[in-house]
Amino acid sequence: MRILLSLHLSLLVLASCTFSTELDEVSTDLARGKAFYENGEYQKALLQFKRIENLFPKNHFFPLLSGRCYISLGETDLAQTFFAKSLRLKPFYHLALIELAL
Repeated sequence: MRILLSLHLSLLVLASCTFSTELDEVSTDLARGKAFYENGEYQKALLQFKRIENLFPKNHFFPLLSGRCYISLGETDLAQTFFAKSLRLKPFYHLALIELAL
């Protein structure tokens, strides 16, 4: 157990050293996007989420966030496109399925 914990911590340190600048940027963009979204500034939130999505095009979560922004902007067709993209990246992703069902 102790070896596994040590290995896990070593991998975390290695990952943070290799990608720390990129991860800091993503963390900042995500926090900004969340704040914009919570304040009803959906267009600004969308820009943040799309920026992250461009950095991680194979991640299923970021198209979901963009889709939610489009829903809030009244752009349901675009929202469905992003929810579908999320499902292409991770089939049966429950949050995207829920959004499409609504």
